[in-house]
Amino acid sequence: MNRLPKIATATLIIIAASIVWIYAVEPGHANPIPSVWRPSQHVQSFEHQGARIDYIEEGQGPALLLLHGGGTWGYSFHKNIGTLAKHFRVIVLDMPGHGFSEIPENYGYSLLDTRNVIEALRRHLGVDRLIIAGNSWGGGWALDYAEHFPEHTAALILIDAAGLADTVEADQSSWPYLTVPILGRAILHGVFRFTVADGYRSTLFHDGSKVRESTIDEVYNALSWTPNLLAQIKYQKNLKWEETDVRMSTLRCPVLIIWGQYDEYLDPSMASRMAFKIPDATLVFLPTSHLPQEEDPGSVNQRILDFLSQ
Repeated sequence: MNRLPKIATATLIIIAASIVWIYAVEPGHANPIPSVWRPSQHVQSFEHQGARIDYIEEGQGPALLLLHGGGTWGYSFHKNIGTLAKHFRVIVLDMPGHGFSEIPENYGYSLLDTRNVIEALRRHLGVDRLIIAGNSWGGGWALDYAEHFPEHTAALILIDAAGLADTVEADQSSWPYLTVPILGRAILHGVFRFTVADGYRSTLFHDGSKVRESTIDEVYNALSWTPNLLAQIKYQKNLKWEETDVRMSTLRCPVLIIWGQYDEYLDPSMASRMAFKIPDATLVFLPTSHLPQEEDPGSVNQRILDFLSQ
């Protein structure tokens, strides 16, 4: 019987050791790195299934809920809160597994779970109806809530949103690979400040020069908390966007779709398909990539205000 060459044996040992390390060592930081921005906000919380869920509240008027996307948190709307709060009671939620919210012990990371968090927040706020705006996964969560709670949804704003059945297949980021054994864990171990910076400047923004160092810090500091990193895999496995796709035609509330015409994660053609499925939806393209509310906040704020004043 031929023996494997020493170099091949060594390679196999290295690979095996790497796999063991990937699963034995948790990615990220055991404790969250504090946010510089968060203490300046009106941070509040409510209890949901035994866990503390954080949100920011500012302004008075009709309740406007802002939902961040996967891997980020309420900071994603830091350029929108002030302007919108002049007209609305702005609520910015940190979904479990994001920001500094805790994760309920039996949380399932599904659309049912995110829907229940939003409904628990609505009841906690004591409001009958919500205007909901969401970006990326947050747009999909908003869409799902509106489909199941039409009586509590006044209007819907979808910003480069998940929700079509082929969202995962169309997603050009690394997130779809999180569900691949070994590779998914390896991706999480590869989340460093410089990789977050590269992602923001090369793909999440069309004009990378607009990305500030403080933004990289805020996104990385929250994402690198171990529970938040591991939550990304669990969400990716359990969010079933075919469930939202099949119900889009049932929406009856006013819907505004805002999409970056240079989105490198979710192709702009998805916006047109979404608008075709949703009755009487208004579609607007902006010269941004995947995060219009961060890259061109002035235009997003104005589009939202114009839409909600109709």
